[in-house]
Amino acid sequence: MLLSKYFKLAKSKSLFLLILIPIASAIEISVSYLLQLITDTATGKGFLSYINLVSVVIIYIIVDALVYFASSYLEQTTLNDIISAIKNKLLSAMFRQNTGVGHDVKKVTTDYYNDFTSTTDILRSDYLQGSINCYKEICQFVIAIVLSLMIKPALSFVIILLCIPGLFLPFFRQKSLKKNKHQLINISEKYTGRLQDITNGLRTIQLFNLQKILTHIFQNQNSELLKSQNKDQLTRKQIGGISQLLDNFLYLGTWVVGIYFVLQKSITLGQLVAFSQLMIFISEPIQSASGLIGDVLGGKEAAQKINSKVNVSPEKNKFLTLPKLKSLNYDNVSFSDQQKNILKNISINFDSTKHYLLVGKSGSGKSTLINLPLSHTNFIGRILLNNYPLNRYSLIDIFEQINLLEQVRQKKYRYNVRNGTFSLFSFRNFNSPIN
Repeated sequence: MLLSKYFKLAKSKSLFLLILIPIASAIEISVSYLLQLITDTATGKGFLSYINLVSVVIIYIIVDALVYFASSYLEQTTLNDIISAIKNKLLSAMFRQNTGVGHDVKKVTTDYYNDFTSTTDILRSDYLQGSINCYKEICQFVIAIVLSLMIKPALSFVIILLCIPGLFLPFFRQKSLKKNKHQLINISEKYTGRLQDITNGLRTIQLFNLQKILTHIFQNQNSELLKSQNKDQLTRKQIGGISQLLDNFLYLGTWVVGIYFVLQKSITLGQLVAFSQLMIFISEPIQSASGLIGDVLGGKEAAQKINSKVNVSPEKNKFLTLPKLKSLNYDNVSFSDQQKNILKNISINFDSTKHYLLVGKSGSGKSTLINLPLSHTNFIGRILLNNYPLNRYSLIDIFEQINLLEQVRQKKYRYNVRNGTFSLFSFRNFNSPIN
């Protein structure tokens, strides 16, 4: 299950949180019985003295505050640990990305920038936090129902019937909620990408006086984002409004039905007060269900996107293990990019015990030749590592064996070049001989 994969990133804290949330809910809901004790004491039907009642109230306030602090702090630190682990995995996944010739590096970096920022924010606030909130509301709802059954089963049965419409309402609109969230995520990513382009090109924008044009483009993007946000909120609030109607019907209905039982002397006034307080804990999850379901459904898309990246690992059985690299061979290799022939029928062998210098005009294909083994890009011919085809090895293993420094300055090459396992260097405008 996708959700469990994320919470396993902070396994011990997640398990503790799983136990602590029901305890915190039970303590919070027990205020209903505390109100019953207070009411019964005030009407002379209680079994506690006033001093003892005050002591119980003080103890409850302290315990409730401590448990609330512990659960809320644990909740946020658990989410912090999960997001931190995800970002570490995202960084590793980004380093595995193919950025060689024929690949759009800007698209890759922008996509990962969105993942590190807006997508992980949605993952945390909507999917993970929303899932925790759903669990809290379910615990609260179930505990409140059980406690109400202990007071008056017949009254509880009536209340459960009144709850049914509110429970199913959000599920009738879940497609709309999911669709709106999907649109909002996509538009948010476009907005972030546009903003990143503007900030990265600020100097160019100023030099060429492009402020008005880009302001217009940005405002259109911002307007589109605003419409998507408002549309998402409209659907949520429509469901929320109906939930509020059902919530009031449930709460006031409890009092109306409860008074009947009080008049029949089936329950005390204190029990009715406790019952009405329990109805608050029962109705609250129903009222918040639409928003929570919308958050989780919408956030699930972000969770799936992140998972598809951080869950990708080299297929150990598919690739050969690349030991120390001894040879790199090009066998009749040709490569074209955008209808332009860059390399044609290149055959050359490199030995890891030797050093090589590639010399050629700008655009003659020096960098392309060196980059091909690092990209798994489609090309004609064969590239062999230790006499095995390039595609028999994973990119991660190749990156560990082949290092590349581009655009090394002439005066500083002695300081930049280090002896590696197997290094290829492309020097441009290099006229001095190597000692």
